[in-house]
Amino acid sequence: KSKCVQAPPSVPSSSSSSSSGAEAKVVRRPRIALSDLWDAYEEWSCYGLGVALSVENIGHKVIQYYVPSLSAMQIFTIKPFADDSSPRSSEIGRDGTETGSDDLGYKYCHFNEIMQPYERGPLNHTISELAKQYSGLYTLTSSDLSPKSWISVQWHPVYPVPSVGSRKDLSASFLTYHYLKPNFPEAYGEAEKVNEQGVSSTRKVVLRPFAAATYKAFGNVWIMPGTSDHMNIWAHECDAAWWLKERGFYHSDYSFFMSRKV
Repeated sequence: KSKCVQAPPSVPSSSSSSSSGAEAKVVRRPRIALSDLWDAYEEWSCYGLGVALSVENIGHKVIQYYVPSLSAMQIFTIKPFADDSSPRSSEIGRDGTETGSDDLGYKYCHFNEIMQPYERGPLNHTISELAKQYSGLYTLTSSDLSPKSWISVQWHPVYPVPSVGSRKDLSASFLTYHYLKPNFPEAYGEAEKVNEQGVSSTRKVVLRPFAAATYKAFGNVWIMPGTSDHMNIWAHECDAAWWLKERGFYHSDYSFFMSRKV
């Protein structure tokens, strides 16, 4: 497992169920509300996420705090969606133009942050501002979304506890990429109980990052000699590059991170 701030949000989910196959298996697909996802980031947006690090020449663990900001987001719906403040969603192809194809879905909201990290608000502040135009950010669920919907979160360092002075190895920033539609159905036998609406009890879904990128992640804090840390980070960054290429999406933060690699 690579050393980077992954911070997968844990989000309450319900489960839409349907029968399939000759043995009448019940296939349960987790469903999350976007509003619950933003709630999962609320405390981190206010106080930061603390990550315990072993720092060279320091005889104790250092808790480095990171604040999440919204770096990029693409939301595609499986059906046309419009609210009072946003235009009706349009069907979008791989090249970003309107098309009759149903490849990505119907484009609802597109965001690509270009402000400097110190000029940005935390993730929840940005979402609340975007929701003034796109109220679906608080009303849509993953059942409404295309599997191509995703967000990228930048984790910016703010302060260590205890204070250890100015250290380059604690200045690392990270990008994490997360699907907005959980894509891991679970199959249960006929004995699995669901209610009349085909919805089972609420449980948590962890949205682990499917890709990541690093900036200034050097030194033994992040890459230990003789380990696979470097290869793991490289693999995460390749996954991000592939995803962005497939989407035809120029991600400003990712491009900045990769252009500063040494």
